[in-house]
Amino acid sequence: DEEGWVYVSSRSIIIRLRDNDGDHKADVEQVLITHDTEANYPHNGLSALLLTHDGRLLFGQGENFGEPYEVSGNDGTYQAGGGEGGNVFICDRDGGNVQRVATGFWNPFGLTQSSRKTANATDRSLLY
Repeated sequence: DEEGWVYVSSRSIIIRLRDNDGDHKADVEQVLITHDTEANYPHNGLSALLLTHDGRLLFGQGENFGEPYEVSGNDGTYQAGGGEGGNVFICDRDGGNVQRVATGFWNPFGLTQSSRKTANATDRSLLY
């Protein structure tokens, strides 16, 4: 982003990294989002990061085998569920204020935003 952060997701965590001293190695690492669940399949976790026009972070979560889960921001806000399918969440760029904005996907691996500031999700199930 414009502040030099690089955002990274894995199945169970979203972090942001920044190189403060110019040596091309991250000096700062911040955990933004955690995904807590008993399910353990790599395709069904957190993915699809998008920095929105209004300065927020949009991200996807796969259907998680229908197992219960909790997606938590670093400020204590969270969304919980299980069985509804994959979801799309939004939060502040620093990981706070987690909100669910869409549900019912299989695995929303891709998120895009048009010049009209409309976000779009690409569901893996649409590729089959």
